[in-house]
Amino acid sequence: QKKKLEKVKNITSKDFLQHANRFVSNYSKYLNFNGISFEDAIDGYIKMCNNMLKSQIYFIKNGTYPTNNQNEAFENIYNNETEMISLVMGLALSQYLWTSHYNMFCHFKDYLNNFKSKEIKYLEIGPGHGLFLNESLKQISKKSDVDVIDISPSSIKMSKNIIEYFNPNFSNINYLIKDIIEFDTD
Repeated sequence: QKKKLEKVKNITSKDFLQHANRFVSNYSKYLNFNGISFEDAIDGYIKMCNNMLKSQIYFIKNGTYPTNNQNEAFENIYNNETEMISLVMGLALSQYLWTSHYNMFCHFKDYLNNFKSKEIKYLEIGPGHGLFLNESLKQISKKSDVDVIDISPSSIKMSKNIIEYFNPNFSNINYLIKDIIEFDTD
């Protein structure tokens, strides 16, 4: 991870540093509030990176990934609270440790400006760590109808916790533990 962290360390954009520092401060408070240390989040990040590397090596050798069907992924990751919480904590940190994730997050936030204070129907599929969902709720009208769907109970739980912690006044949210393929909406 040293090379990745060196790239991040060399970003001199004032906006990036302000956003990253605000994220670390807020995320640390959220983790502490939930009895999770920042070191646990870092361990989750390192574990996620190691698992990705192992999967890439496995793919190069075998032409498939170690987990190659939805049922296996569901049992081993999405339905396993320990694994899923570790994964989403790692993913949350990657929003500021990987320039590609940071750039996607910035693009998403810029796009949300089109909906600033507007009452809309909003669907979040696979909220993971909840940071994108939280950013959306900061922008759209509190009267908006929001559906949040994920196959992972742990992801829904963490997203709900994130929203209750950072955006407690947004109450019109329907959290669904469901496969998106089985979701029927207008």
